[in-house]
Amino acid sequence: MNLCYLCGREMFDEKVYLKDKDKFSEEPALKHKEHIIQNALIGRLKPNNILCKACGNKLNDTIDINFVNIFASITEILQKKNVQKERKNNSPELKGHFLNKETQEKINIIIKDLKASPVKPYYKVDYENKIIKIYANESIAKNYKNKVVSEVKNQINDIQLYEIKYITDISSENGSLFLYFTEGIDNCNEKLCLGLNKIATGFAYHHGVRRTDLVRSLDITQDNEKIIYSKNVIPFFPIGCFDIFLELNRPELESYYPTHTLILFTQKYTNDKKLLYCYIDLFSTFQFYVLLNENYEGDDIHKEYYQTVLGQELPEIEIRKIRPKFLNVIIENFKIDRSKYKGSSTNDLYDFVEEEYKKIQLKSQINIDDILVNIANDLMICYSVSQVSKLSSLPNFPLKDVINSFRNFKSLHLQCFLSEIKHYLDKNNYIFRRYFYDDDGNDEVEILSTPDEIIASYKKNELPIKAYGYRKFQQLQSFANSTPKEDILHTLYQKKLYSQPIIEVSEKHFEQVDIIDTNECF
Repeated sequence: MNLCYLCGREMFDEKVYLKDKDKFSEEPALKHKEHIIQNALIGRLKPNNILCKACGNKLNDTIDINFVNIFASITEILQKKNVQKERKNNSPELKGHFLNKETQEKINIIIKDLKASPVKPYYKVDYENKIIKIYANESIAKNYKNKVVSEVKNQINDIQLYEIKYITDISSENGSLFLYFTEGIDNCNEKLCLGLNKIATGFAYHHGVRRTDLVRSLDITQDNEKIIYSKNVIPFFPIGCFDIFLELNRPELESYYPTHTLILFTQKYTNDKKLLYCYIDLFSTFQFYVLLNENYEGDDIHKEYYQTVLGQELPEIEIRKIRPKFLNVIIENFKIDRSKYKGSSTNDLYDFVEEEYKKIQLKSQINIDDILVNIANDLMICYSVSQVSKLSSLPNFPLKDVINSFRNFKSLHLQCFLSEIKHYLDKNNYIFRRYFYDDDGNDEVEILSTPDEIIASYKKNELPIKAYGYRKFQQLQSFANSTPKEDILHTLYQKKLYSQPIIEVSEKHFEQVDIIDTNECF
């Protein structure tokens, strides 16, 4: 039976209902496809058996709209390279400021439909070239013209000779453009946490967790049908060796960066207590645990979902130029079904591979286990190379920043690092974001719970976790700024911000989304 996790009613296919309305005494709960990670955030997982249409619309209005608005600046700067969202939404209106490079004047702006216009219109007179420039959006500019002409005609005798030029996109000027992240969003922390709880609830229910077991994220008591925030959101912070080096170098190590990750898992303790968590990682940057049940009695569970955020393109490969013995590499790497091959000659094989390659459609969902194996391999190689006295002997060696991070990290516990690496190389990836190895103080290693140790660290000193959150934001910002000119930033900011910061976020701003009261987690 398909029950909506919010209202608890049995759900029916809408086509079945419309075809046989007479069989129903009232309109039933109707199935609909619900994005677990919101569509506006380029979420692609959308089962049709977790939330009815009415409840989906209800949660969209009360939670999703507020939640995705927090990330509007992120989705806006990435949208030109994103896989197209499955339904077109109106472009968000973003706030920020433009900093004039020459005068250092800060001008408040609004960005809409990839154009940055000043909040308050203004004008400049170029006496030498006889041009009056009016800076305003399109709807205001022409009406503002009369005021400008009235003001300057007393200063200019030959105003009729002046050209009036409208500047509707201030990014064409000499300066830097900044977008704000959470500034101006009321109750940002609550909106963020409700959105995370909705994602966690949907993912858990999708994998068979009963709605009655989601006690920390879902209130279905009498007269209540709502997603709740019960002080159950814990910001992630890397503690284990693998996590530390991955997060320090994630854009370099993660092939599909930035990505979304969901991991639903149970955490067992020696006193038979079992916790149910959902780890949420959005844009490889915003990372949290959501505690769904601190006394979970269901079956042990470990489910993963991992997807890329940016659009993927097949590399341009001239199949005919590949040597015959290497065709198998293409077949294996791109999982071409060789059983379909009916030819008998080498030329037939080339034709077959060429045709099958053209049919390949890349999916946004990716196998996280394969990615973790690749990352573990890269980290192991980088660690080995970091032990070489001079890197200059390998001038073209990739991942130099990763290698240097090993050299600069003075307190690496090698046995812990190698123990974790072995897990990933053996594809025992259940430890990812759940456990890590640590020194037990007696020259041995022990396995510790990642969320437990994060909570303990947070209670002792929350500043490093805040600093980490800020660093992750800067990492994503740096990635966006380093995108080639012909890509998103060139389109969005008209060449002016290719190497400039585009999102301004201060420690003060980030505190709005990163301060969570973990004292009430249990």
